Amino acid sequence: MNYTQSDHFVVDAGTGFNRHEDNAAIPTAWTEKDANGLIWSLVELAKMGGQGLLSFDETNSATYKVLVKGLKAAFGGNVTTLTFGNSPVGAPLQLTLDHAGLILVNAAAGNVAATLPAANVLAVPVRFQFVRIDAVPANTATFTCAGADAFISGGTSFTLVNQGESRTLASDATSKWGTTSASGTTPAAGRNLLINGNFNVNQRAYVSATNTGTANQYTLDRWRVITSGQNLAFAASGNGNQVTAPAGGIEQIVRGANIGSAAGFINWSGTATCTVDGVAKTKGAAVVLVPGTNCSVKFFNGTVSRAQLETGAAATAYEDRPIELELLLAQGYWKKIFMALQAGTGAGGAHIFGMSFSTMRATPSVAISTVNGSGLSTYAVSSNSMTLAGAPDGNGRVAADVTLDAEI
Repeated sequence: MNYTQSDHFVVDAGTGFNRHEDNAAIPTAWTEKDANGLIWSLVELAKMGGQGLLSFDETNSATYKVLVKGLKAAFGGNVTTLTFGNSPVGAPLQLTLDHAGLILVNAAAGNVAATLPAANVLAVPVRFQFVRIDAVPANTATFTCAGADAFISGGTSFTLVNQGESRTLASDATSKWGTTSASGTTPAAGRNLLINGNFNVNQRAYVSATNTGTANQYTLDRWRVITSGQNLAFAASGNGNQVTAPAGGIEQIVRGANIGSAAGFINWSGTATCTVDGVAKTKGAAVVLVPGTNCSVKFFNGTVSRAQLETGAAATAYEDRPIELELLLAQGYWKKIFMALQAGTGAGGAHIFGMSFSTMRATPSVAISTVNGSGLSTYAVSSNSMTLAGAPDGNGRVAADVTLDAEI
């Protein structure tokens, strides 16, 4: 490859190619071929990034930055920050070649959305790297393909949920986007310290919006209405319920034995206000817990769903636990058991019955509603067993609904 098209040149000893020489008897001339070769090569670089030449104007930087813009677009050299202010869900930002490169996503103030450019906007692959930088996973960050474009792996959109999650995309220059890398921490299972945070366990068969008769009366599992005469209304929402907390609030006492770290976060969806141990908190806010000490979480005067209290370095997405597991956790604090026994064929004297159950938080208080038999009473109650005494009915049956209460 010669370095000049001039008739006057010297041969470079190292490469054997023709090159310029200023000290020869006839210096090498800078020819139009030399100039056009260089200019056209630079123009091709700009075109690779979707740019074209502009008439030069020294007062207009855009006319002499086309090569820089083209290189940034082609090789992903731009840096853009997306926020609720400049790219809300209702008016998502249309990304262009001027955004190719690093996209910092900050959804702290609200849900963020953006639309990718057409995959064929350039004849070469376009690259975007999205990184979520906020710690409010209750707010969404969603990115959607343009038009009929799609991801090679399927689907037309993706989301970033947790702080530090990232995804790097490259177009195929036709109609597809591929993920070249993705990262993000996998939140730990069992991280939500609130039980029944989605309000979908209702062992007491509490009827929505029924006024309570006492202060701190439990309604949906693990949640109590603080002020007597107020109520908790609820309606189905997704795979759980959205509740409306009254002015006096609802509360869950989190067991201290489950709190192993001081640093934590509180999060929820809805319009209610929140306090943790009496301190007002906003969604995704940091909290200071005392390991081994019970913690009070209250919601007031608004809607709540998907409530989560967790320890760790950052707030994470709501933990959807299987409903069977959520019920089992709730039964560590309150449960109802139907007990039945055939004690012979007729009425008789007192009988003693033993029964066991899944271990509860502590030794429960026991309430018995007799169905068959008489004089039923309990003794030797523990966190996972109890003994009952009572007389069978005329058919030799003993049966009762037994309520076990170990709420904090």
